[in-house]
Amino acid sequence: MIRTATLSENKLTATTLSENKGSATLTENKSGTGRMSSIRLLGARLVFGGALLGIWELVTRSGWVDRDFLPEPTAIASWLGEALSDGSIYRNAIATGMAMFLAFVIGSASGILVGVLFGQFQRVAAVVSPFIYFLNALPRVALAPLLILYLGISIWSKVSLGVSIVFFVLLLNTVAGLRSVDPDHVKLAKLNRFSARQVFWKVSLPTAVPTIFAGLKLSAVYSLLGVVVSEMVASTSGLGQLIIYNTNTFNIAGVYGTLFILAMLALILTSCMDIAERKLLSWQRFS
Repeated sequence: MIRTATLSENKLTATTLSENKGSATLTENKSGTGRMSSIRLLGARLVFGGALLGIWELVTRSGWVDRDFLPEPTAIASWLGEALSDGSIYRNAIATGMAMFLAFVIGSASGILVGVLFGQFQRVAAVVSPFIYFLNALPRVALAPLLILYLGISIWSKVSLGVSIVFFVLLLNTVAGLRSVDPDHVKLAKLNRFSARQVFWKVSLPTAVPTIFAGLKLSAVYSLLGVVVSEMVASTSGLGQLIIYNTNTFNIAGVYGTLFILAMLALILTSCMDIAERKLLSWQRFS
């Protein structure tokens, strides 16, 4: 009997080891397949982007589209090279990037904070919400002349316009995220004697985080929008002011080059939000 039990245990151990090896091999195969698919995806994107640029170059050089309206990519690249060499693009990009960053941080922090307060105090939110919706309905871009009048031609007039847009995006997203919490989860937490603070930190906030991050990604673009509009109205530096200058001097390649730099700024901030979201929401992969 002892020998039989020992043999069965050995068989079980061997079976378990073979299953572990099989699962490890499967995991390695999946990771290898994932790397290959990522490489193929990157290659496909590069080919697609190159094809678009090639068609664009062909269309403009063939005269099908007037170069005064749509310059070829090589002309835009040439302008970017000149702007980088003389340093003018750096000064304007830093001015716009700094105002964009401040608008994003201040607007996001204040919007999330007020949204959390509204989520926790429903009666206050019910009283204030009509006024919030009214202010949110205002075209904030039209406030740029007033903000410049109040704050002067400075970085804070640009920041304030960006904040006025970002604040409402994060406020509404935070409130929507907190209201999406499953009431059964809250009841279960209270049955387990969670305090109000514990319910917020362990139930409500984790549920609202994906919605808040969606608002942060939108705000990365909207903060840049507010700053650039303010620069286009009145500014001594910045990419928005550079667009107006190039437009007035009929330097269309410079306009497109500046738009490319603006897109890169928004893309960098959005990519940072994607990285932070993957780090903070890694627990969702295992839930």
